[in-house]
Amino acid sequence: MRSATPTCQTFGQRYLDEAVQACFFEAIKPAQLDLLLEALSTLEQERQTRERGWQLRLERARYAVRLAERQYDAVDPENRLVARELEKRWNQALEAQSLLERAYAVAQKTTLVPLTPVEQEAVRRLSLDVPAVWKADTTTMADRKQLLRTVVQEITLTPTGPRTASMTILWSGGITTTHEILCPPIGWHCLAPAALVERLRELATRLPDHQIAELLNRDLVRTPTGKPWTAKRVTSLRKQHAISTACPIEPGTVAVRGDGLLSVAEAARRLAVSRSLVHIWVGHGVLTGDQRGSGSNLWVRLTEHDLVRLSGQVLCTDFLSLHDLMRRHQGSAEEVWQYVRQGE
Repeated sequence: MRSATPTCQTFGQRYLDEAVQACFFEAIKPAQLDLLLEALSTLEQERQTRERGWQLRLERARYAVRLAERQYDAVDPENRLVARELEKRWNQALEAQSLLERAYAVAQKTTLVPLTPVEQEAVRRLSLDVPAVWKADTTTMADRKQLLRTVVQEITLTPTGPRTASMTILWSGGITTTHEILCPPIGWHCLAPAALVERLRELATRLPDHQIAELLNRDLVRTPTGKPWTAKRVTSLRKQHAISTACPIEPGTVAVRGDGLLSVAEAARRLAVSRSLVHIWVGHGVLTGDQRGSGSNLWVRLTEHDLVRLSGQVLCTDFLSLHDLMRRHQGSAEEVWQYVRQGE
C-alpha cells in the first residue's frame, strides 16, 4: 500500500558539484582572491580573540578544580559532613572542566585552520591555473575538497520548485551569495540518438533482442548511458520507442519469426514428429536453432532439405535403432549422431 504523503525531493549531486565548481573558479580570480585573503586575515584575528577567551575559561575551570581539591585535602576526615560536601564540589568542578574541554575540542574541529603566509602565496600562484590543476588526473578528490575549504565555509541547498533549488554559499570572508540551480528532467541523459533508434527499428524486424545486444556490443556501440547492451536493455529501449519485435522469445501467437525460425510446436507440426524429438534433434545438432538461455523457449530453423530427410511421414520400419547402429559401426552414440548430422 502506498502512502498518500508527497514523495521526497531529490537533486542530483552532479549539478550541485558543477555549480559549486563554477562559483569556485569565479571566486579565485586574482582580484577577488586578494579581497578574500584580506577577509581571511580579519577572520584569523577574530579566531585568535575567541581562542584567548577559550583559554581563559579553561584556566578558570582548572583553577576551580585545584581549589576544590586543596579544600578537600585540608578538611578533617572526622568532619564527615564537611568532607562529603567538599568532595561533591570537587566532583562538580571536575565535571564542569570535562564538559568545557569537550566543547573546546568540538570548536577546534569545526574551526578552519588559518592559512600561513606561505600557503597564501601558494594559493595566489595556484589561482592562475586552477581549472587545469582541478581537472588533472593526479588531483584527488581530497585535494579538491582542500582547495574548496580555502574559500568556502558552508553551502546550503534549498528547494525552490520542481527540479530547481537555491544554493547559498557562505564564503570564508563572511560573505554569502545565492545561486539558482536547475536539475534537468529525470532520464534526459538516457535519450537515445535518432540514428540508434532507427537502427534498432530495422534490427528488430530480423533479430531477437539478445542477438541485437550481441551485434551492438560487437560493433562497440554503447547505451545512451555508456553501458554495454543486454537483452533487457534492448527490450527497454524498444518499448520506450514503441518498436515491436518480429523475433520474440515467447512463441505466443507467433509461430514463425522474422528471421525465419519456427517455434518447436510449428517445427514438430511440419515434420509430423513430436516436440520432444525436435528438442533431441536440436540438442544433437541434427537441426539448428536459437535459444536465449537455459530454460527459455527454443526456436528452430527448418530448411526444405530438413523437411525431406527428417519428415515423420517417411516409413521407418526398416530403420535400425541407435544401439544397433552402435554395434554395427563399433562406435559410440556420438559417432552415430555425427553420421546423422552429415545426412547419412
